[in-house]
Amino acid sequence: MSSNKGKSRQRELARAKYERQLARRAASQRRRRRLWASLSVLALLLVGAGAAWLFGVFGSDDSQSKPKSEESSETQQEPSQEAGSESDSESVDSSEKQDSEEPSNAESSDESQ
Repeated sequence: MSSNKGKSRQRELARAKYERQLARRAASQRRRRRLWASLSVLALLLVGAGAAWLFGVFGSDDSQSKPKSEESSETQQEPSQEAGSESDSESVDSSEKQDSEEPSNAESSDESQ
């Protein structure tokens, strides 16, 4: 019978060792997952910041950093560009007015009949 007790004791010790190993592996996997998640978030933040920098989000204000020679050339070009854009917007406004007047005339003719 002493051999049965010895075998059962060995089984208990082996089972306890196996459970400790499982717990250690699970903890190691949790740490590894947490590390990879943290590194992934950090990498995404760096990529996002790099993309924002590339598109000029962190750039200085253009009006403060331009030399005076560039500012004077821009002021000379602005009136001619504005005049062209105003005439385009006026022609669009007049065509919109014509479109809006036509349905009202049609409605009034329908009511008179």
